[in-house]
Formats: sequence, C-alpha cells, structure tokens
Amino acid sequence: MTVRTKTHTLVGDWRSGAYGANRRAHLWVYGFGGPQKHPACGARLNRATTGRVERRDLGELCYDCLAYTGSLP
Repeated sequence: MTVRTKTHTLVGDWRSGAYGANRRAHLWVYGFGGPQKHPACGARLNRATTGRVERRDLGELCYDCLAYTGSLP
C-alpha cells in the first residue's frame, strides 16, 4: 500500500480517521510486543475507526510517522 502526495510516493500502511483531528494520516507498523499494528508515532488510535489513505497533502500526514520512515529527502 502507498500514499501519494503532490511530490512523493510513500510506501506503507497509511491510515486516518474521517473527521476532525483524526483526519491526520498515520503510518501503522507492527510492534515488538505483539502481532497487532499500531501507529509508528505512538498515537492512541483504534484501528477499527480508521481507513486506508491513497492521497493526502503533506501537511495532513503525521510528521512523527514521516520521521520514523525517513521518507522525506
């Protein structure tokens, strides 16, 4: 899965909620403690209330998740 911005294509499981502050997209990764995915930045979100993201502006992506991946040059 990928998410596209105007200038970048970022690989990973990017998800966000539909409303309000949850609109910011986060990168979901597997943790060391178990088989469940969680946001790379440590945000406390319920995966069941999020949806897959295909296109977002760069400002709508979580900066901590971007730093986790080292996605921006």
